[in-house]
Amino acid sequence: MREEATRKKRIDCEGRETAWCRLAVLTHQGDRTEQQDSWGWAFKDAETLAVVCDGMGGLEKGIYASSLTRDYLLETFRDKEGPAALPDLIRALQQADRKLSEETDRRENPAGVGTTALAVLLIERKLFWCGAGDSRGYLFRRGELIQFTQDHNLLAALKEQLQSGLISREAFERQAAGGEALISYVGLGKLSLLDYSKKPFCMEPQDRMLLTTDGLYRLVEGDILRSILTEEKDIEKVLWKLEAEADQAARRGRIPRDNMTTIVIEIK
Repeated sequence: MREEATRKKRIDCEGRETAWCRLAVLTHQGDRTEQQDSWGWAFKDAETLAVVCDGMGGLEKGIYASSLTRDYLLETFRDKEGPAALPDLIRALQQADRKLSEETDRRENPAGVGTTALAVLLIERKLFWCGAGDSRGYLFRRGELIQFTQDHNLLAALKEQLQSGLISREAFERQAAGGEALISYVGLGKLSLLDYSKKPFCMEPQDRMLLTTDGLYRLVEGDILRSILTEEKDIEKVLWKLEAEADQAARRGRIPRDNMTTIVIEIK
């Protein structure tokens, strides 16, 4: 009973509605001692911004990195006179990257603080996004689930090299064991590898987006994500079912749960 009560206290869920969309978010601390994910959303006129970040570099550093990056994005959106634009959000990520990359420890050595980041901007029903790291965005439309973001980890880079013929299958398999290592994130410095939409994507009524840190998709396979999004009409219930699947998968595999933050956005 005490363990279950603790787990419940570590979960938070809330929703929001605008003229164009419905949003819901669920955060779970998992088995970590603190929640290092940060999330946020902001609204003005016909614009909606949603952000998820997954901090790295130790407890205090991870929390600092994810919350600072989230705040840079939200403040840029709120302070912008007139309509928001994707280049403004990209500049906010670059500013956060410079700030975090300059952090040092007590001995003036690089502090090694960083965070993944994903920012999704909706202007009416037009979708824009930018991000770095491996927090993911999925589009769900008429029963199909497609990841629209790119993972910035070693495995993704190795797959591209293998497909292009730059490395052999043997080299790929030899290096793939460390595939989860990030090759781009906010705080790395210079942020040369950034994922962003090249042009707006037109959303349709009843389309859904799933924005999530890796605490979800490392436990729950894509087929299950798609099945829940297909079967459940209420987006808050979608989140609770995703949480239940993640919890069951962790228990079956006896895997300590990472922080998890998931946002579902549904177009009206």
